[in-house]
Amino acid sequence: MSQETAAGIWTYLADGRIPEANPGATLAGGFDFAVKANIEVAGMPATAASPVFAGYLPEADSAVVTALKLHGGRVAGLTNMHELAFGITSNNATYGPVRNPFDPQRSAGGSSGGSGAAVAAGLVPVSLGTDTGGSISIPAASCGVVGFRPSTGRWPSAGTIGLSWSRDTVGVHARSVEHAATIDAWITNAPAGAPVSERLLLAVPTAFIQDLDPRIATRFAEVVAALADTATIIEVDLDAVIEQTEASQWDLVGWEAPRLLSSHLAAAENISPEDAWELVIERAASPDVCGILEGYDAVPVSPAAYAEACATMANARADYARLVAAAGFDALLFPTLPTVPQRIGNDLSTEHNGEEVPLFPLMTRNLGPGTVLGAPMLTLPAGLTGDGLPVGITLQGPAHRDRGLLAVAAVIEAALAR
Repeated sequence: MSQETAAGIWTYLADGRIPEANPGATLAGGFDFAVKANIEVAGMPATAASPVFAGYLPEADSAVVTALKLHGGRVAGLTNMHELAFGITSNNATYGPVRNPFDPQRSAGGSSGGSGAAVAAGLVPVSLGTDTGGSISIPAASCGVVGFRPSTGRWPSAGTIGLSWSRDTVGVHARSVEHAATIDAWITNAPAGAPVSERLLLAVPTAFIQDLDPRIATRFAEVVAALADTATIIEVDLDAVIEQTEASQWDLVGWEAPRLLSSHLAAAENISPEDAWELVIERAASPDVCGILEGYDAVPVSPAAYAEACATMANARADYARLVAAAGFDALLFPTLPTVPQRIGNDLSTEHNGEEVPLFPLMTRNLGPGTVLGAPMLTLPAGLTGDGLPVGITLQGPAHRDRGLLAVAAVIEAALAR
């Protein structure tokens, strides 16, 4: 791994040095872990990789950092990310791009790109990130590591600079499902889930296997074939639920993000939320993020639109719970991304199956619905394409049945390793 790639992973290093790669590191005894730059660590600059929060030094650790420290963890440093978590490339105007350890000309994904890349590069065994619309899963798939997005509300969010109380959660990148499950147990004190079925029932949403890059389609078909002795795999129509999540996702963040960002900055600098919001817009550096913030300011989400989005989200969650109960599957299974990790500089659009398409909707297509549903998702590395790029598969479970999903993921991980 080049120094350029390693340096782009971090916004701050605890002892000023990039950690040496140690792919065999475990969570036994003392261990190093990394923390996304929007999660607070006492005395370290929680900037959310943005000039908006430059100079902000938290006085206390966030709850999730405290939990890992109690079990012997040491913070190696803070990882680079898409500015303010408002994107999926981690191409940051202030700290530079997070480069993919498999190909430094490609993105590590985002917004938790540095978190995923730090684990993929062997610099730490686990790294904390955050997820609003796929920000744990996208880097996990892009970098070939495990990514666990718990059910919304399962892990404490205190001490994070977030975008949406409806969709945000802290999550983890790890080298194995076992490590992800260990971190979940430490943070939640939850007991182990019930043993999984002798033969799993997995459901593939038909919407999530349409219009795939041929390299992804080929690898996903190979995964399905490899699981033939482990699981019965069916297809399921989630279109009605997905339609509701897509109708609500933008107004949820459009209402909540300005309030969360301005309130966090107001508390940090002892100013009014109104003055803080003006500074958020003024200080942001990445062109795509500036455009989002200016759009929210010019055309704010109305109270009526937000209320409708909340109601639609609630209906979608209820419909999803009924569908899972009726179908009886252990988890959804689908390709994490419809395409491969993107080249750095493809920030707004990309060529996909012979057509130039907007990048953000493409990369979040299979993941955004689950984040609105508040569902747990675990992304597994699923090998490489023929040209050597990582592919991820995601398992999604019912909301608040995270330990069961982790148990299913452990079975799938073992089956793919055979």
